[in-house]
Amino acid sequence: MATSQTLGKAFGNLLGGRFRVVQTIADDTYTQTYLVEDTVAAEMPRWIAKSFCLINKTNLQLDWARSLFRNEVPKLQQLSDRSADFPKITTYFEQEEEFYIVEEAIDGTRLSDEIATGRLYNESEVISFLQQLLASLHTAHLANMVHGDINPRNLIRRKHDSTGNHHFVLTNFAVLKGIYAPAAQNGVVLGTPSYMPFEQALGHFTPSCDIYALGLTAIQLLTGLHPSQLVRREDLNLLNWQMGSTVRSELAAILNRMVKHHPEDRYQSAQEVLYDLDNLPSPQTNNDFQMPALAIGENTGRWAIITVCLLGIGWATLNFQQIQQLFPISTLPTPKPTVTIAPTQPANPVVNYELRQTLRGHNGWVRAVAFFPNGFSFASGSYDRTLRLWNVRDNQPFETLSKHFGSISGINAIAVHPNGNTFATACIDKSIKLWNFRSGEPVRNLNGHDGQVYGVAYSPDGKTLISASADKTIKLWNWRKGNLLETFAGHQDKVVSVVFHPDGKKFASASFDKTIKIWDISTGTEILTINGHTAPVNAIAFSPNGKLLASGSQDQTVKIWDANTGKLLKTLSGHTGGVLAVAINRDGSVIASGGADKNIRLWNVKTGQSMQVLSNHEAQIFALSFSPKDETLVSGSADRTVKVWQLLAK
Repeated sequence: MATSQTLGKAFGNLLGGRFRVVQTIADDTYTQTYLVEDTVAAEMPRWIAKSFCLINKTNLQLDWARSLFRNEVPKLQQLSDRSADFPKITTYFEQEEEFYIVEEAIDGTRLSDEIATGRLYNESEVISFLQQLLASLHTAHLANMVHGDINPRNLIRRKHDSTGNHHFVLTNFAVLKGIYAPAAQNGVVLGTPSYMPFEQALGHFTPSCDIYALGLTAIQLLTGLHPSQLVRREDLNLLNWQMGSTVRSELAAILNRMVKHHPEDRYQSAQEVLYDLDNLPSPQTNNDFQMPALAIGENTGRWAIITVCLLGIGWATLNFQQIQQLFPISTLPTPKPTVTIAPTQPANPVVNYELRQTLRGHNGWVRAVAFFPNGFSFASGSYDRTLRLWNVRDNQPFETLSKHFGSISGINAIAVHPNGNTFATACIDKSIKLWNFRSGEPVRNLNGHDGQVYGVAYSPDGKTLISASADKTIKLWNWRKGNLLETFAGHQDKVVSVVFHPDGKKFASASFDKTIKIWDISTGTEILTINGHTAPVNAIAFSPNGKLLASGSQDQTVKIWDANTGKLLKTLSGHTGGVLAVAINRDGSVIASGGADKNIRLWNVKTGQSMQVLSNHEAQIFALSFSPKDETLVSGSADRTVKVWQLLAK
């Protein structure tokens, strides 16, 4: 029902002295939406004008609404200028104690209309849907804007855009409702109850609220079930939506974590979800083999089984005949009832690391850890946008950098200068940030990449810095002057790890294109491409003498290579998930690897044997670093903790 103030806005009325009303699109109690045309612009384009009328029009409420309107709408306008994933806002104004926003009229279809047709999304479509909208949310959250009302009605799929894509546009930020009613007052809820986590109803708006609502929307696209039809199993803290679903367990795990009841159990940032989606195994390489579900009748099934058995017997017979040709049975000695003593094997060396301390304080995934040259200080970086400096001696953080929210972006990697006075962070906002260790103050930003920066490393002489990015390039910097010296291109997918060779004349890079490349610094050319991994390569490390290179991959293996020739020397198997981190200790005798299976494995470099498994983390391990002074190892994990491990004396 319209209020008295809005009844007169009929066809032809002028809003803001410029926009003529063409049609009333929606008329609710406190908000109205009009199709308007711009009488000032020569081509008279059409826009959407949204008006907001206060519930209680007191002077106090008017002042409060004006303050919110003037503070929040400019942020939305800036957001719309940066990305086509949000409606373009052309202007905003107040007229007759009502507040107006004029934004683009999007040519597209609401997701709610698509859902009404009954068509369900398949896995691939849901993953693409999530990736696009999570990228949009990441942009909004970096601007400290929480949408707060994600649901199918507020998602409009463009018919086309300048790139030919059909992206969804995020409309109707919940903060706009606050213009006509303060949050949690007057019975007005900022958001749509069916898609809201409980803390949002209490007035707590955080990025994880958007992740929760997006997860529910994705589940609805997969199952056709409205959130009100889902029942939460309190014993498992899960929504019961997978009954009869054929969704892969890895994707289901991501969706389940998005919609956890307690906010601390949820993903804390859109970037965390994107990381897990990017690292989903493809259906073809899934190690969990399942028999295909065949719709066949009983008799047909029996004949199928018989046929398979006959084929199997035939194959075995042929292979047995081939073996006979190679090893005739007549030449095989008759077994004797004697005890066979196996040849003596060298004893498998064992190390004995124990967990010394679990360090808490980060509120997001710990993506990076790095020791300083003194051997007892180290830094940890997280997706919570903070960088913490720790002292191993007392296991306490002596400094937390970027204390206020939004001062820096989430951190993917940390590199420490050889003299320990400065260090660099690789950030998801496409920059490299340089810090002074003693003051804890930022020194400068290095900008130039077109994608988030995944890896960073100082040269052994400390004069230059290299960075690896999702834009498929590596860049070489004079970090003191902030100058870009060289860009190295050649990888076919994002580059996620870089490391200098100890001689400082070359470096290695690892990429999601499944390769490792060795580059010459002086010529800027590629020396060697190393192939062998069957999935993206996540991490690399040179041995201290520079002769060996270790790599960890999504194919669940660690490989040891000859750093000069690229020859594969050993493949280390044992992880049951992708290997996300590798580190080599100070004397080059031990490799530590961390994986998606939540385990850290310690390997003997000479023998390739697994010496110990550390399984105290509760989520995947993203980062590892050995102390340069002793055998201390630190690890960073998606469980938001840093753990300190020490080798026990023999």
